[in-house]
Amino acid sequence: MPVDNRHLVTTMKVAAKVRFVLVLATALSNQTVSRAVFANETRVIQEGATKLAYLSPSLSLQVIRQTAAGLYAAAQFDLALERYKTICESGAATAEDFYWLGETYFHMHKYSESAISFEKVITLNPQADKVRVRIVQAYIGTNPAIATQKCLNYLSVATDTDVRKQLQALLQYCNGRTSRGAQSRSQIRNVER
Repeated sequence: MPVDNRHLVTTMKVAAKVRFVLVLATALSNQTVSRAVFANETRVIQEGATKLAYLSPSLSLQVIRQTAAGLYAAAQFDLALERYKTICESGAATAEDFYWLGETYFHMHKYSESAISFEKVITLNPQADKVRVRIVQAYIGTNPAIATQKCLNYLSVATDTDVRKQLQALLQYCNGRTSRGAQSRSQIRNVER
């Protein structure tokens, strides 16, 4: 018996000019969602046992953030990374989104990508002093010479006392790993004055 596709689609009223993002309902709740309904901005399509939901961009980003946070907390970093990348590539990402993308990369030992994500946090929120420590830690994993330079730069702009102490400790660590130790120690004295 042929399948009538008109009966497979259930459509709710959709606000005009709203773009929709395709999200698998299985990603929303581990294959247990039978129907996704979020205000009047959702369409549900069922094809066999697979149910797909079209969500408005703001709602889908909120759901993706929650999913990513849950995956990160469960140490499923590869899956969390996919979600955070989706958010950060959406054009609607916040500094916090880039922070968690950086943390995810960091836990996966992808230090270069981590540093880039953390630097984006500083671009979006220049007052985020604590992220400067994380940037230096990421660079230690890739290039201690760059980490040393970042420490020196950040010590000149960091206002938080705890952040300055952490940066000084990281600088001492970097000095032990690079041949620029003597130069860095003299530069740190100049920054502290």
